[in-house]
Amino acid sequence: MLRHGRFTFTERELMEHLRMTYRTIKQREADPSTLTIAELLRVADLLDEPVHDIIAVVLAEVQGATQPPSKGTPAG
Repeated sequence: MLRHGRFTFTERELMEHLRMTYRTIKQREADPSTLTIAELLRVADLLDEPVHDIIAVVLAEVQGATQPPSKGTPAG
């Protein structure tokens, strides 16, 4: 979410604004389901987007990652 589309931030900018270590940012990117409410609020602030939009994107990513492929759709 933070590295795709119209948003480009350096590691330092992300670390400072989100108040996270480099390692934590990488963990959250790998598994967005671990984002806390406070972190989601900081992401929304950083992106200047409504928090409900951020939550919707994260929820879609998490649901897409946990759902098995539908029948008739080749995996991968």
